[in-house]
Amino acid sequence: MSRDLLEQLLRNADASASAAPLLSELPARVRRRDARRRTIRTAAAAVAAIAVPLLLLVTLTRSPQPRTIAIAPRPTPPTRADLARLDLQAELHEQTATQLMATTPQAASPPQIDDDAVLAYVRQQRDRAALMLIYEADQAARRKQSNRAVAAYRRTIELFPKTYAAAVARQRLKEMPT
Repeated sequence: MSRDLLEQLLRNADASASAAPLLSELPARVRRRDARRRTIRTAAAAVAAIAVPLLLLVTLTRSPQPRTIAIAPRPTPPTRADLARLDLQAELHEQTATQLMATTPQAASPPQIDDDAVLAYVRQQRDRAALMLIYEADQAARRKQSNRAVAAYRRTIELFPKTYAAAVARQRLKEMPT
């Protein structure tokens, strides 16, 4: 076939084909996001690698300031007038506190917590943690880091033995090439 004929056939096929669903773009979007994150991490590491030595250089090259020690003068004993003024202020504060306590309503008892709701929440968090380990193991397997993937699968089984994630980890370990 000639090149022009092939190009025309491809254009016709593209025109007649329906639009691909958005899920077809998902792998590319995930790869782009991963690449962006790696770029950000690399940039942050570079900034840290430059900033830390500069900070150390600035702090170590500063000349130390001489320390001055100030000795406070001995306080003078309070006079009778000072003591009377302090007693009056203390009495005023005590009366104010008494009035505030009389007008302030007592705090309500804390709300009751449903034990079943707490247990369900803890189970949900446990399952999320287990699935996060599975996700990390899958990522390592895709990147051909089999040792890391095997370690993550085994850790999932060890930490969460009676969960769905542990069953998934056991299955994936069986499927991994040896």
